[in-house]
Amino acid sequence: MSKKKQSKRLIHIDILNKTLNTRSENITSEQLSSVNKVIQILGFITNAEYSNMYKIYGREEDDQFFADLTEFLIHDDKWQNITNKRREEYDKLKKHLHDTKGQDLKIDKYLFLIETKIFKK
Repeated sequence: MSKKKQSKRLIHIDILNKTLNTRSENITSEQLSSVNKVIQILGFITNAEYSNMYKIYGREEDDQFFADLTEFLIHDDKWQNITNKRREEYDKLKKHLHDTKGQDLKIDKYLFLIETKIFKK
């Protein structure tokens, strides 16, 4: 059996979570808040959007890209606003599906729907 290749976006989230877990006592509350903010943003960015960012930055090394993008997202209001709106929409859709059909909406399915909608325009 072959393992499904994990997206760079999910790898980035994993790295940030591991950083928080291994260095939690050496991280200030401001740094903790910033890293959590980036994790939340990355949670609602599609893989296609993330790939476009990767192309724009044009970094050869993933570690440098992860660091640069993390720093960018800490200070970027545009992506914060986009992901806040998506989180609200996701919560509403998830509740609606659960209440009307008894189904659960997974975040990866929601992001796939966004990718489909964005790239059909």
